[in-house]
Amino acid sequence: MKKFFFGILALIVSGCAMGPKLQPLPVFNIEKNSRIGIINFIPPNPKHIHIGTTVFNNFKKEYQVDWNIPGFINGETRRQAARLGYKTVIIKPDETLKAQLTDRTLVKENRTVLNPSVSPLLSQLTEQYGINLLFIFEPAEGGVVLHNVVRVEGHGLGTRSVLGMGYGKAFAMFDADAVCLKPLSPTRGALCLKDSPIPGFKVFGNMGKISKEDKDKAGAVIKNFIMEWISDLMKQSNLDARSKR
Repeated sequence: MKKFFFGILALIVSGCAMGPKLQPLPVFNIEKNSRIGIINFIPPNPKHIHIGTTVFNNFKKEYQVDWNIPGFINGETRRQAARLGYKTVIIKPDETLKAQLTDRTLVKENRTVLNPSVSPLLSQLTEQYGINLLFIFEPAEGGVVLHNVVRVEGHGLGTRSVLGMGYGKAFAMFDADAVCLKPLSPTRGALCLKDSPIPGFKVFGNMGKISKEDKDKAGAVIKNFIMEWISDLMKQSNLDARSKR
């Protein structure tokens, strides 16, 4: 009976392994001095997720801070793109544009392709802004270990405390979608799913009343994550000559 069970299990696993795989996204050579459009849907306010001694001590909140993470992402993208010989243009995000760009890709014959419904909008943006490549920045979802794995989205800090003693982590969960506009096709973007302990973070006291100094320490970690993420985006989207073969 055991042999029969494991034989069936092997067939199932083998069948899954032999299933169709999604083909890699195509990569394009974007000419130097081309313009890159940036649409940034990442909200400005960081989140704070706290896991306490019991579930009754847990909380979630948002902070209004002066980090300006969307502006920092845009600025870092412009800086790195300019260093590589590309121009950038910021396209103002709004809810209408966000809705129009929802479900912008689909899978067809094991390939990720653009949804035909977004083609008119992308053609309009190409003509209006004279862009050859488009970056779309959005919050992503990932996990942070705070005693257990906690699901988080966007950016912020997670804290854990037991009887007044604890620690803090900064997290950055972002997605950068890339769309080549000439020819019209999705291309490789970059995903940021990072977290790290906050250096010098105060480990005693009420985690619900974090000082501005400690919040800003988390902000500094997040900005370092962003710089690494944008650097990876430049390589993945084939803009960084050092990544080309």
